[in-house]
Order: sequence, then structure tokens, then C-alpha cells
Amino acid sequence: RGQTFTMEAGKVTPGSFYQKYGYTFGAYGEGLKPIIQKVGSSTAPLIKDGTTGLAHFAMMDLEFRCVSPEGIASGEVFAGTAQAFNLLFLRVDVYGCNRAFGFSGDAADRRIDGVFIVDCNIYNASNTMIFARAHRFAMLNNSLDYSQDHLVYTSYMDRAVFAGNAFSRPAFGRVALRVSAEDADESADEDDDEADD
Repeated sequence: RGQTFTMEAGKVTPGSFYQKYGYTFGAYGEGLKPIIQKVGSSTAPLIKDGTTGLAHFAMMDLEFRCVSPEGIASGEVFAGTAQAFNLLFLRVDVYGCNRAFGFSGDAADRRIDGVFIVDCNIYNASNTMIFARAHRFAMLNNSLDYSQDHLVYTSYMDRAVFAGNAFSRPAFGRVALRVSAEDADESADEDDDEADD
């Protein structure tokens, strides 16, 4: 706590494939949250889950400053694009991001199951702050302010809870919270039925 650490975007990909469970990025000691300062010219995510089977991943009590001294923002703090289970973001502050968290799963092979975003503060994003296609998704007591798009955009949700959040200043003409709760499996079944007709 009370220190600043630099981080290049595109350099961290947690191992997975089921044998590498359990990652915690957090703070210890006394004082203010550690600051993770993005450096360099890459627009990639700071942390990307691009392989199958990441599980029990947590980020707690951290502050991310996502614009480098050269004025270049990272793509995301965390980008989940593969099958994953039980992801926790607790008391994480994100400033000046393109997107804070992205969870681009699907209903089958790339299922992201169990995302918990709790007591986080996200400010000033050039895109949607949180994008999600997930199962068992929870956003509790977060503050999201000032985006150039929706604050939260979910293209589908399978069992989700949104409670106690403060949403303010989405882009003009955009809703703060855009949710589609349609089940992707049902949608695929309807598409198949129409193709059979």
C-alpha cells in the first residue's frame, strides 16, 4: 500500500487449463491502495485471460490508472475471452480506461461462470466500462461515472444481480445500464427453428 507500480499492457496472461487455479492480486500493509500505473504505447488489455479454464481469480484493493504518461489508454484492465469460473473484483478503482472489465463468453465452450464486481469505482472511460456475456453475474455497490458509451452493456445474462450501484453520466443518447437477459441457448434454438421452416 502507498506505492506506485508500473505495468505494460499486453504482458500478463494468467495460466489456466484447470491445473493453475487461484490467483489473487491485492494489497498488504497500511495506507492508500497500491497504484498500478499503465506505461508504454500498447492499447492491449493489462490482464488478458485468453486460455480455457481460468478459475478463482481475484483482484482486491487496487487502483488502476490506465492512461500512460504518453496519453495512451490500455484496452481493458481485465479482458476475459475464454472459459472461466469465479472471478472477483473487490474494491478496485479504475481511472481513465478504454474499458475496465470485459467478459466475452458464450453459452457453451467459452462460458464465463461466476463474475462478482463489488465496491468498485470506475471513472472516465472512452468505451463501455463493463461489457459482459456471462452466467451468474453480480454487480453490487459500485460507482460508475462518465463514459463515452453505456456504462454497462450485457449482450446476454444468465442469472444476474445488480444492486446498490450508482450509475452516472453515460454518453448522450446511451442508457447507463443496458441488459439483455435472453438465454443464448434459447436464441440459438429459435434460429434453428426458423431455418427449418
